[in-house]
Amino acid sequence: MNKKYGLYVRGLLVKSYDDAIEAHKDAIYCQSVTGMPHEVKEISEPTELDHFKFKFSDRLISKEITDFSKTVFEAKRRDNTDLFDVTNNMYDDAFIYTKTDVDKYIKDADWILI
Repeated sequence: MNKKYGLYVRGLLVKSYDDAIEAHKDAIYCQSVTGMPHEVKEISEPTELDHFKFKFSDRLISKEITDFSKTVFEAKRRDNTDLFDVTNNMYDDAFIYTKTDVDKYIKDADWILI
């Protein structure tokens, strides 16, 4: 199993890494440049999550669609199934994702848990 490590600022994941040493080096560098504390934590598998909120990572948001930087998404598992209903605070549309997809998006830091 490949572990992932996250670089966090003020509790928000800003970048993910496959190598803990590389993540720590970036944390030290970023903290020296910005003066803000940065920390590295292992990104855990989200297997127990049944209900959570998230935002899209900055790399998924195009410059033309800045609405999504303020959008908060909410995912709820459908009873005991592997399906999640995903809604957001800006649009009435709902989307359905499988648990496999949800786990991948979180692990790859495409979805940032809040």
